[in-house]
Amino acid sequence: MFDIKTDRGTVHFSKRTVRQICISAVDSCEGKAVIYNFKGKGRNKGEAVFQPRNEKAVAADIEIEGDGDELMITLYVVIRFGASIKGTAEKIINSIFHQLNEAFDVTPQKVVVINTGTASKDVIARRMEFIRTAGSKEVIMI
Repeated sequence: MFDIKTDRGTVHFSKRTVRQICISAVDSCEGKAVIYNFKGKGRNKGEAVFQPRNEKAVAADIEIEGDGDELMITLYVVIRFGASIKGTAEKIINSIFHQLNEAFDVTPQKVVVINTGTASKDVIARRMEFIRTAGSKEVIMI
């Protein structure tokens, strides 16, 4: 449970709520990205990359840390071949910032999207990290 003090009072919300915001942000990419595990591999051999996964499996691939005003989010995604990797990561990050700000008047300290692979017929492993901090409106690749 998170307790964040804002100018409007104290906001209480759970990690599950933050995970739902992250899932919504990825869903807004219209099938260009899916939350996936940190190794860029399916949990079951032969699993189709863009098949829906249950909430428990997805929850393991979204890391939420911090307390109070130090909310930090890291999520692992696979991006479909042909989609702009940086553009898709920016859309996800900016959507998370926007939704948290709109819903709870909270700005996360840091949001990181790690692209663990590119999906076509199979997943091709990659590791590209995109980050945005509270003080910046720009997403940078590291």
